[in-house]
Parts: sequence; C-alpha cells; structure tokens
Amino acid sequence: MRQWAGLYDLTPDKQQILGSVPGVEGFHLAAGFSGHGFMIAPMTGKLMAEHILGEKTSLPISMFDFTRFARVNSM
Repeated sequence: MRQWAGLYDLTPDKQQILGSVPGVEGFHLAAGFSGHGFMIAPMTGKLMAEHILGEKTSLPISMFDFTRFARVNSM
C-alpha cells in the first residue's frame, strides 16, 4: 500500500505556470503542477534558472506563461 500527503495545486487548465509575472519586476512563478512538481523539480529548476538569467531555455516554456489565462478569457 502507498500513501502520501501534500499540497495539490491546480490551475484552470491543469498545467504548470512557468515564467515571469508582467508588471511585477523580479517576480517569477513555478507553480500549479497538479501534484507532479516534485517529480519534475530538477528540470523545472534548470528551466527557471535559465529564464531568470535571460538565457534561452533548454525546452520552450512560453506555453506555460502566466498571461495565457488572460488570453484565453479574452477570446
């Protein structure tokens, strides 16, 4: 038998938020992993470090940006 407990954060589209928050300098998000954050934390850390340093990320993260919720709601 297996059991665990912890915070289970969800976004409206059940996908993580990665990147900067427009209009709030220095505020970056890596949240909303629907319980899978621990499993993908090493790559998330690498991607966020690259993003914060202004480097090209190893994998694209633009589809996980915070503003996607405003874009969907404005359509």
